[in-house]
Amino acid sequence: MSLQLSQTPQPGELQLHPERTLLQTLQQAGHPWREACRNGVCGICACKLLVGTIDYKTHLPRGLNQLELDEGLILPCIAYPTSQHMQLDTPRYPK
Repeated sequence: MSLQLSQTPQPGELQLHPERTLLQTLQQAGHPWREACRNGVCGICACKLLVGTIDYKTHLPRGLNQLELDEGLILPCIAYPTSQHMQLDTPRYPK
């Protein structure tokens, strides 16, 4: 399983593990990613899933409204990968 990030200065692929959230994988690889609650409530870590599928398992993405979900936004803090290849659009944080 692999993960590609768009709009990032660090090209390449990350190895995904079905038992780790996307946020855990990103942070372990050294990618700066905003997070706060780590349980899907605040929405700070939201990003767009371009390719692939996820499962929230036991959590609900309460940090996203229906419009955001319809636009393809996900919460990496509670999202587990369920496809072999994934691509995320990285957030553009203000400096």
